[in-house]
Amino acid sequence: RDSQEDYNVQTEPPDPYRAPLTGIYLLYYGQQERQAPPPRIETRFKASEAVYFRDASFKKFLSEGITMAAIAIPTANLSGGMAFVAKLESGSPSDSVMMDSVGVIFAFAGDGNVMKRYGDLKKMLQDAQDYRKAWDKYKRDLIKYQDQKKKEDIKPTGKTDKEKSAEKEVQEPREPKKNENHETILKVLDRKIPALVRASRENEIQAALRIQDEFKIRLVLVGGQEAHKIPQDLSSRKVSVIAGPDVVLDKKGRKINYIKELLANGIPVAFCSRSSVGAAFIPYQLAYAVQHGLSRSQALDTVTAHAAKIFSMSNRVGSI
Repeated sequence: RDSQEDYNVQTEPPDPYRAPLTGIYLLYYGQQERQAPPPRIETRFKASEAVYFRDASFKKFLSEGITMAAIAIPTANLSGGMAFVAKLESGSPSDSVMMDSVGVIFAFAGDGNVMKRYGDLKKMLQDAQDYRKAWDKYKRDLIKYQDQKKKEDIKPTGKTDKEKSAEKEVQEPREPKKNENHETILKVLDRKIPALVRASRENEIQAALRIQDEFKIRLVLVGGQEAHKIPQDLSSRKVSVIAGPDVVLDKKGRKINYIKELLANGIPVAFCSRSSVGAAFIPYQLAYAVQHGLSRSQALDTVTAHAAKIFSMSNRVGSI
């Protein structure tokens, strides 16, 4: 059924050794394997600091003619930290980061309780707003305190000791503690970088749009398989979509090229593989989309011009 369809697939195959090894473990120890919980990714984390740039998977990108890609940390948590754009053909790690911190990853997809994710993200944004207010108040209070100290250095005239003692003394304000997570969220709230929200089903997408309406942020959907159901909601808000890895949906026997549907409504669409190994399948997936109605120029735009536009790099890459 459509409601049970799993959009959150990976194009990377599973570890072929995991299943048999798990079975041997159970036979030998007679108990279930205990899996450690996934590490918690915070918004301040940078994918550029977590990538091994000499990984062999980058060669697979290059072999398919892909010389540049936006890379993010895969996670099932609400936040996946900051994505960056990598220059895959670079000879050294220092030159591989073409543009750092191009967006903050959030995930609504894959969690059964979408409204809980919505509430958690809303609180995260509100906490960053309160953090900014605390710093603004500190700066105002610091100016008042410094002004008072300057006046005290100048000998007052025409005032008795009683009048001077009656004046209210301004206390030195306490500086708030720096919070790198809040600092990162403020970049999203200030529209310096977009929120890259993984949302596949319509209810997940609607929750992401609600966040955009409340906080006026730049929103980019990652996945967006059911975005074709509400294209006007996206186009009116100037929302972009990073689609994939599937490009043609099978709905009760009917083929839906959702990338084509989004482009027809003026929505910029880029393409993602969801894994490093999956990059090898990008040409075949786009060729499949062309077989189902996408033009060749549109397919090319999803991995060039549109991708550059989404990450505000059109003046540097993406077109000739």
